[in-house]
Amino acid sequence: MDDRGLTPVVSEALLIGLVLLYIGLVTAVLYGNVIPEYQTTSGAEMGDRILATATEHVQRGVFPSYRLDARISIDLPETINNRAYSIRTANRTLILEHPHPEIGGHARPAVSESIRSIDGSWRSHTPLSVRVVGNETGYRITIAEGNVTTGETR
Repeated sequence: MDDRGLTPVVSEALLIGLVLLYIGLVTAVLYGNVIPEYQTTSGAEMGDRILATATEHVQRGVFPSYRLDARISIDLPETINNRAYSIRTANRTLILEHPHPEIGGHARPAVSESIRSIDGSWRSHTPLSVRVVGNETGYRITIAEGNVTTGETR
């Protein structure tokens, strides 16, 4: 019996098996290590940019100082790495919180001592509303969820 016709079939089957094994290993390495690490790094950078933008708008809401009631609405991204996040205040500082432990941070707005307090909290998926209320004795900054242009805040 002549089995020489079987050799090319077995050879091609082994080659296909090795190629599939290689593709499987490369995919596992990318999705197991490289891609999640990249997503975390890019998410952390995006979080820093969002926090800087929010801080800038809080600072801008105070000037010029003759305003007694200033309102600003900011559209920020709804998610970081496909997860919702929030910004809250504590000790005159904005704090970005995210479910991933490596994404987040805090920033202290550069505002004058005439600002008595910075209060409030905000969750993504809504515009960030910044309101500055005050008089000659001092100002209060409040962040909240809502859109200033429509007057809707929560």
